[in-house]
Amino acid sequence: MRSLFSVPEPVTMSAATIAPNWLGAWETSADLAYCRDLSGRIVSANLAFARKFGRAASSFAEASATEFM
Repeated sequence: MRSLFSVPEPVTMSAATIAPNWLGAWETSADLAYCRDLSGRIVSANLAFARKFGRAASSFAEASATEFM
């Protein structure tokens, strides 16, 4: 019997590919925001988070979130 529905193949992307979209509306928020992966490494941080720690937002890539807690 043939199925009426097809199941798409899973899509895989590296964190570097999708990191700029992780924060969405939080990207320009005055509130501190960051996203981390399951290992605790920061994949994206907004400008408010960067200013709080006196660093460029791009400098947080691959840094451990525990360094800032």
